[in-house]
Amino acid sequence: IFALCSIRLLYLILRQWLAPGMALTGTALWSFSPLLLHLGQVPMPDILCTTGMLAAFWFALKNNLPASSGCFLFAILAKISIIVFGLPVLTALLVARNCKTIPECLHIAIFWGAVPLVGLIGWTSLEFIDPDTPWTIVKILGKSEEHRLFTTHFYAFIFAILIPYGLGPIGVLGCAVAVGKKCAPQIKPSIKWAVLASNFLYIVFVVCKISEPQYLLPSLAWLALAAAFGISHLAGKTNHGVRRRAGVVSLVCLQVLTACIFTSDLKASRIPDFPSVEKAAASIPPGARVIVVYPFYGAGPAVWLHRNVLAMYDAAALEAGLPRLEKIGFSHLVLMDVKTRTKSASKDSVLEMLTSICHLSHQTATRRDPWLSSFTLPTSPLCQYCDPRFTRIFSGDFIIVYALSSPGAPIH
Repeated sequence: IFALCSIRLLYLILRQWLAPGMALTGTALWSFSPLLLHLGQVPMPDILCTTGMLAAFWFALKNNLPASSGCFLFAILAKISIIVFGLPVLTALLVARNCKTIPECLHIAIFWGAVPLVGLIGWTSLEFIDPDTPWTIVKILGKSEEHRLFTTHFYAFIFAILIPYGLGPIGVLGCAVAVGKKCAPQIKPSIKWAVLASNFLYIVFVVCKISEPQYLLPSLAWLALAAAFGISHLAGKTNHGVRRRAGVVSLVCLQVLTACIFTSDLKASRIPDFPSVEKAAASIPPGARVIVVYPFYGAGPAVWLHRNVLAMYDAAALEAGLPRLEKIGFSHLVLMDVKTRTKSASKDSVLEMLTSICHLSHQTATRRDPWLSSFTLPTSPLCQYCDPRFTRIFSGDFIIVYALSSPGAPIH
């Protein structure tokens, strides 16, 4: 539902400035991007916050302060990290109200931001009663990951997500033209700069610290808007001859092929042995609280294990938080390996990644998949930390279950 709402909202926003055909083109880039096709169907907050952001921006363009403020509250409650995109939303509202003096701007900003601010304070205050985890907004923003801004791997990740998993070749062409030709003169410069500044801040303070594909969904929506203006500029400048039609058909075919390949990759299973996960879940008592050592923040294991889980990702965090977690009822620990494009195999070649995506590579019995995390390997720091301290109650090739305090049972 929210994915469909985001499609409608993007079209309405583009119709503020573009003709129906070009607005539909930009909307199609968003609608058929692999990230939206995948994340729009999974139980994650990213599509919720992106839809709330677009709704807040749409209502701001329409000079509807209460609706814009309420939609932005919804967006930040879905995911607090999206708060930086309040800048273009508020800027659009100030432009719509023709605010020219500082007192006017401050007056509107206070009235617009009061409800989201109260909601933000109330929501973040709940973190103080949660179990200690590295995934709270305070801990995330406190991480020192700025060095990643100077690594090629970080930008390779961003471009890989925003191009093949995002806009595709037509979208890239549209964005390039929009930047090179300085399209969209009908949009106020203040709104353009607010969009650029908010995305820059989002990349530096959020994506740099949590490099996961879903975190780029809001930025992808803004890029789809930019691409629509670039495509509109191209459509007005090129002729309608045979070469142009052949070029358009070729681009559309390449766009469709890219969308099919990379959507299939996103929807492919990242679990190398799901029957073992089911057996591991059966070894854990119903209602048990489980610590999961896993590359991400634990949404997947919560569904697969059907338990209340808390994700960790390294031995130091586990050792530091374990005494408190045991006191509040966490009784089991799971090490789980899954395939991931962003947490491992950073030194592998682009060719190996592409062959993996296209399912052209075959793993031998002696070669471990390079895209698997390595938590369950006997040589991993986590295994070496857990084995002397806890009892294994289930052990598979890619998943291990420990009982934290019970005397233990035989390994299955």
